Amino acid sequence: MSQSAEVRPFDPCATETPARDAGALAGEGIPFEAAALQFLFTTLAELRIQMMGEVTPDARARADVISKAAGASVGNVRSASTRAVQITPRYCTDVSDCGMNHVTSVEKDITTVVTVTFSLK
Repeated sequence: MSQSAEVRPFDPCATETPARDAGALAGEGIPFEAAALQFLFTTLAELRIQMMGEVTPDARARADVISKAAGASVGNVRSASTRAVQITPRYCTDVSDCGMNHVTSVEKDITTVVTVTFSLK
């Protein structure tokens, strides 16, 4: 007989106890196979919107400095976009053109390049 099980806790740290308990089963002679734990980030859509809102004022400040040096002033936002999202282990600097989605670490950094285009006056 075999049985598969999948654990989806709200708290990623809650997976430590079932993983430890599974090892105890193997110690009692019960055949047991475990796949590697995966920690998925599931709220990326909401986070992308939040990121756009947080970086736009910084983009405007940078555009103000550049346009002032060129003798112009910044107008309205014409467009804003993000590139591929990189979900990497904390402090990792790896990137990929297609984005990354690292699943083996609980703590993650989420980065992307945000491009904001302004009109000039």
